[in-house]
Amino acid sequence: MAAQAVTVNVATPGTLSTLVGKSETQLTVTGKINALDFDYIRELSALRSLDLSGASVEAYKGDATATSALEYPANVLPDCALLGVPATTLVLPAGIVKIDQGAVGNSAATSIVIPSTVTEIDARAFSSMPALKQVTVPASVKVLGDGAFKDCPLLEKVVILGDLKEIAPNTFANCEKLSEVSLPASVTAIGDGAFAGCTALKQISLPAQLKTIGDAAFAQSGLATLDLSGTNVAEVGARAFAECKSLTDVTVRKAPVFGAGAFSFSESLATPAATLLGDNAQMADFLLYGTATSAANLNESQVSEIGAYALSGLKDSNVALPATLKHLGDHAMERMPNISKIDVTAISEVPTLGKSVWEDVDQPGTVLYVPQSMFQAYKDAPQWQDFNVSEFSATDITPSDSDAGDGICAAFDGQVLNIESDVDILSLQVYDVAGRCLTILNAAGENVSHVSLDTAPLASAVLLVRLLRADGTTPVLKVRRP
Repeated sequence: MAAQAVTVNVATPGTLSTLVGKSETQLTVTGKINALDFDYIRELSALRSLDLSGASVEAYKGDATATSALEYPANVLPDCALLGVPATTLVLPAGIVKIDQGAVGNSAATSIVIPSTVTEIDARAFSSMPALKQVTVPASVKVLGDGAFKDCPLLEKVVILGDLKEIAPNTFANCEKLSEVSLPASVTAIGDGAFAGCTALKQISLPAQLKTIGDAAFAQSGLATLDLSGTNVAEVGARAFAECKSLTDVTVRKAPVFGAGAFSFSESLATPAATLLGDNAQMADFLLYGTATSAANLNESQVSEIGAYALSGLKDSNVALPATLKHLGDHAMERMPNISKIDVTAISEVPTLGKSVWEDVDQPGTVLYVPQSMFQAYKDAPQWQDFNVSEFSATDITPSDSDAGDGICAAFDGQVLNIESDVDILSLQVYDVAGRCLTILNAAGENVSHVSLDTAPLASAVLLVRLLRADGTTPVLKVRRP
């Protein structure tokens, strides 16, 4: 025989236990209820459907409830009110303005309708709900507490309406099935661990007003691409995108300041280091540790300090360090198995070093190109001296300004030097014969086989032009200006 749906009206708050037995499976409650009634509801182990939409939550003050509280305000769903309730269909009281911490946590509901009167959802209010699949946070909600939907393993879709300002720490942490999230345009901050462990989350549209992304905010998530170019993000926390195994590409407009290990162990990330750094002066510790990115174009950055372990394990064969570089931290460029050339010719002073900067690198087998005027300084400097230090001088140059070999042709048109290459040109560096860097020019766009350089502003009659090409080769031309 099918179970009967039971409707009870509670005239006196706290008396629900006198009106309904513990064997009911489908229960609708109207009238007035308080914290004592919620204590009783949690005892209804057979309950499969619970409708409280017609009930009002009254204030309570008296003996300690099951949660040890002595007092609760009106129109607030008390903390742990429906904790662990077995009802798969659950409708909350219509007039509540706040949902207290843990109020619906670990309940069996597959979906939740949050009343449009609610302005605040407290910490862990809906956490650890094993069957919850989707939720809409109404526009009335102004505060979403820490871990509000944390550890809901089947939650797939979340829509947040209104003008919420912050996605609080751990809000959706470990929601493994979460694949669709709609954030309001008003969000300016995503808190620590907010989407950590959301392995099904392949992409997310970030609001234009977003300014900060907290520590481990998307760590171990399923993000495949990340677009920050349409946001105002200025700060990204430590490990924010760490261990995102599928993350391949990051797009930035103005590069934010990335915290320690922001992309560490995101093993598929291929966005070049210089692109991520932009004009930032510091590269954080562990920033690109264990990624597939490249530091080959690091000379295009403005970085002055490379943090500890920041580039550890990269697979580059050639690295050109920027003119701005002053310091490399402990183990900054360790375990680079393919490295064969490091170019420091743009740097005017020998950078200081932390401990074991190139541990497990074949330094004697790696050529360190240095300015001619600084050869001895590098030969005398600890750690630097362990490389095959080589002067960057005219004797290393192909002495022709028309046919330079290596598939390269160069010719002047007035003061403009035109260079053609059969391999795409990524950038070029221009030096005088003493090895001083005069200018750096980055090629615009992809598939660049022709570059034009205006030499008029360069105060040297003889120029040494080093190309960085797409195949990793770095041929050098010696040219005399007309």
